[in-house]
Amino acid sequence: KKDETMYQDSQCSKAKSLYSAFLAQWNLQRSATMKELQQKYAAFAGKKDPSLPRTYDFLTSYYGHGYKIDGITQDHIAELEKVVFERDYGHFFDPNVGKEALKLCIGRFVGEMAEFFQGKVHNTANEEKKMKIYSGHDGTLVPLLAAFKMLPSEGEWPPYASNVTFELWKDPKEEKHWVRSKYQEKAVSLPECSLHTKAGDSTLCDARKWFEIAMSVVPTDY
Repeated sequence: KKDETMYQDSQCSKAKSLYSAFLAQWNLQRSATMKELQQKYAAFAGKKDPSLPRTYDFLTSYYGHGYKIDGITQDHIAELEKVVFERDYGHFFDPNVGKEALKLCIGRFVGEMAEFFQGKVHNTANEEKKMKIYSGHDGTLVPLLAAFKMLPSEGEWPPYASNVTFELWKDPKEEKHWVRSKYQEKAVSLPECSLHTKAGDSTLCDARKWFEIAMSVVPTDY
């Protein structure tokens, strides 16, 4: 468990309490919507677990394999996706618990990335690797995207085979380092780096500012 940094410890009581606090408030605000959707999609719910997340999983998997269901369109699936995403991952974007939730979920992994880049910047790296590749799930991708505010729109579930890339660049003329962030192989301008980008390229973030953003979600006492 200590070596695992991409997945949140399912036994972490603090992480559970943060999510519970968010979910309690969310249920109060969305209970009517949830009830309406459960009734609307009751015919497609599983007998053992009739919850909306399971119904959404079934429909996306079914349609992903090329099958169709009369009366169900991609708009219906998008409707389900939005509310299930909010319920499952909304706490990462919540102004009250979001930052702390990110620290406990993806924070140590972000810290590893920052440490790797810092080693390259200051020539103190203990390894010769120039690239690292990780494989995860939506449960790791969403908090990583949330940490850097990289999602095109909040509530958008990353599609299958999504990818995130962080590139460290060096300007030989200025002896300065920059970090470019990519989502789905497209360069992204980080909102928190808007005042610290390279002239003529808003997708290159000053490495010092990128490290500041990264370290803001890294737990100091884990």
